Amino acid sequence: MTRNFLLINIIFFLSCGIVFSEDDKIFIRGQNDPISAYIEKETEIDISFRDMKSNSKRKVTFINIRKVVYSDANAAYKIAIDAFTAKNYKYAARKFGDALKSQKSSRGNWHSYYIPWYYYNTQYQLYLRSERKSEIAVKIISGFEKFSKKFPKTRFTGAAKVIVGDLYLQLKKFPEAKKVYTELSKGSQVKNVVAKAKYGLVNLYKEEGDFDKAIDLGKQVVKAKQVSTELLQLMSEMMMVKKQYEQANTLAKSVLKTDKIPSSLKGAALELKGISSIYMQDYEQALKDLLLSKLIYPNSKIKSGTLEMYLAINIKILMDKFKSDFPSWEYQNKYDSYYRVINDKQRKFVKNFKL
Repeated sequence: MTRNFLLINIIFFLSCGIVFSEDDKIFIRGQNDPISAYIEKETEIDISFRDMKSNSKRKVTFINIRKVVYSDANAAYKIAIDAFTAKNYKYAARKFGDALKSQKSSRGNWHSYYIPWYYYNTQYQLYLRSERKSEIAVKIISGFEKFSKKFPKTRFTGAAKVIVGDLYLQLKKFPEAKKVYTELSKGSQVKNVVAKAKYGLVNLYKEEGDFDKAIDLGKQVVKAKQVSTELLQLMSEMMMVKKQYEQANTLAKSVLKTDKIPSSLKGAALELKGISSIYMQDYEQALKDLLLSKLIYPNSKIKSGTLEMYLAINIKILMDKFKSDFPSWEYQNKYDSYYRVINDKQRKFVKNFKL
């Protein structure tokens, strides 16, 4: 970069109204918040200009900017949000980190709690997609607890506390998790947060091995119409273990009678109804419910392999029951299609399935 070109840049920056501060931090007055950028020292030129406020001459050092390390809070936040939405969590984490550092120098930013919330949430998303090391979980818990204490009444506070409870549960710190979930299930005004907290409690009792307590609480949640897809899937798993087939079937029917339920929840209810129908030896109804469940279930909500596993079991039973009435290949093709997508453990379960 030539000296003349550099001087042209100096004039441009001065016309914007530059304020030089310590630690090589530059503030350029813009339309919104001032931009904060850490810069590299490569070329230094001493210049003098008149400070309009004090009407005195000031001598400052202009530093050639070749690399901006941190952009302003607004710009970094917008870039990070796009990356977060696209599930590019590594890049999002870096940009939210930039935004956090720049945020200290921003004035009157409306996103004061948005940036830390998304920063820690991004860390949590990375944790879920990694080896889930306990030391990382502890750091995320600490971050969300600080966030909740600093911003106790934001739209994200309840969700932050739910994540804290989930992480305590994953770390097998049951008393801490129970305290968080219990407080949220009683004190939160946000229905979605209450539903997640109660799901967390049901899951906690399951992890402790108290299936009866977990199922009883789950039924209360269903009755209060706070049921979620994840809760119903969890209930299905536990009620099959406890051989509560008829109760599970009744529970699924009660959910299906609810008006305007999400397709994912309807799919989970049909799956539970279909699975319990197999154990109740109503195979035709089971096939109808399981196939309908597969048709309306969003792919992202299908519990890995479970639906296909029970479809394979049901078709295998029907193959044996009606083998004299239909060509065997018609059932065999259907059986193979579902058997192919399940894992080895589930295949073993299908082969050894007995009522």
